[in-house]
Amino acid sequence: MDAKERRVVVSMATVTAAILLSGAASLGSNVLVVRLDAVGSLIELVALAITYVALRRAKAAPSDDFNYGLGKLENLCGLLFAQVQIVYLAVFVWLAIGRLGEPAPPQGAGWGVLLYVYGAVVTGLMMRWSAVLNRESPSPVAQSLWRGYQIKFWANVTTGTVLALAALFPDQPLTQYLDPLNVLALCTLRLRNIHRMLKESGRDLLDAAVDEHVRLIILRELARRFDAYDDLLGYETRRSPGATFVTIHLGFTADRPLADVFDAVETLTRSIEEHVPGARVSIVPHKANLPAMAEMEPRRETA
Repeated sequence: MDAKERRVVVSMATVTAAILLSGAASLGSNVLVVRLDAVGSLIELVALAITYVALRRAKAAPSDDFNYGLGKLENLCGLLFAQVQIVYLAVFVWLAIGRLGEPAPPQGAGWGVLLYVYGAVVTGLMMRWSAVLNRESPSPVAQSLWRGYQIKFWANVTTGTVLALAALFPDQPLTQYLDPLNVLALCTLRLRNIHRMLKESGRDLLDAAVDEHVRLIILRELARRFDAYDDLLGYETRRSPGATFVTIHLGFTADRPLADVFDAVETLTRSIEEHVPGARVSIVPHKANLPAMAEMEPRRETA
């Protein structure tokens, strides 16, 4: 079990605990976030279980049917998390608008504060833990977990604050509107989170090229060993979770020894893979569209 799988398993345990706590809190409370957390966490638990199975499958070695492996299953999992967030967003907006039309004073706010303070501490720790994973091993799943815990942390903080204000000022009419306004504020965070998850997960599914920083590293290594080949015909890159595929087309003149061609391919492959983490480099030799070196030497005039 690798680091991402361990994070998913721990997240499943955390979400299960959240379901139990949210379910207990919702029995005596009419606060929207409290009631929705239990149902939303149940949907998230199903998404995490599917993600765990997909991560196990994504580790399969390349085959004749899938030459590049199944790494893009992680991108599909990222899209799955985005779809769960879309369901959250639609339900939250619908209920918040309804509550604004018919405001009601929050009930069961007293002991709900304690639950959400505890939830803020736990999700804060999980957020930092997921941030380390995303920094050390970036992938759609790691980014989705990290962003998901960011939303949960701020949801716990703001909901705990709303419940505390409702408990301290139960007779104030303004407290009736804090709950739906809190839900709408969380919806803006979820909308931003959905956009980022769709952008990051969908980019690799569309075989987008690597970032400019990685492309500059590839060009730098090619420039450092410019004398090992005769012409650069082009290169293509594509990303997959945990791997960066690079295909380089180099030209060699007819008078260059075959041993030198093999040595250039091996040297450049090793150099790029050392400087680009997770790179899988393929160099395709071609006949250069240049005259041979002997033809380029100036002719000596005879007396």
